[in-house]
Amino acid sequence: FVIKEKPHPRFKRDPTNNNNLTTTVHVPLVDALCGTTVQLKSLDGKRDLAVVCHRGIKPDTVRIIANEGMPLKGSSQRGDLKVTFAIDFPRQELSETEKVQLRALLGA
Repeated sequence: FVIKEKPHPRFKRDPTNNNNLTTTVHVPLVDALCGTTVQLKSLDGKRDLAVVCHRGIKPDTVRIIANEGMPLKGSSQRGDLKVTFAIDFPRQELSETEKVQLRALLGA
């Protein structure tokens, strides 16, 4: 018999290792700069996974959560979950005053 895999709304198989899963999480710019904890549901939806980012997040940062991927055939082990972060920038334009303050704060 043939098993057909259905697409998952949040997770995809990692093309470099079929046992690993990937997902992308969007975070606001302020959380990327200041650090945050992102909550994800596990693949089975039964557990909450916390991804802690204390030092801030750069665009396309990848965090790996061990043993949260696909089950390995003939084993009790699992692949990993790779979480990629996408930074969401504010939609509103900054005023000139805000730009000056931001530059001073960031040392630019």
